[in-house]
Amino acid sequence: MTPLPLRVAPHPDEAWHGYLARTAAQYDATVAGLADRIRLRRDGRWPGYHGVLLDVQTASATAEQLNLDATQVMQMQLTSLDQSAFDLTGLDTPKRHQMAATQRVTNQGWVFLSGGRYCPACLQN
Repeated sequence: MTPLPLRVAPHPDEAWHGYLARTAAQYDATVAGLADRIRLRRDGRWPGYHGVLLDVQTASATAEQLNLDATQVMQMQLTSLDQSAFDLTGLDTPKRHQMAATQRVTNQGWVFLSGGRYCPACLQN
């Protein structure tokens, strides 16, 4: 698949969801539409731990579509704040222990359930 023609550079310390919303706005698209186009979503489903922790393969493929480095995509995930803002210990462990780790993170309130609170156009003002 051909990468997107317009490269939208991430802002310093920008979170993944904000970056996707800003990039989608540049293309006059929805975040879901953008995610489908760059194959981040498959069959309408987001990858597990989306926005918190992306696996290296997904981050690399997504970065290629967005004309970014995989490192840039990984730095926008919440795991970049692990142990400084909250505890994500265990999310990258074998599957049999992931449910307990997920419940621990959920109890901290760091679960993304819907879109951002403000649109990119409103944030520019």
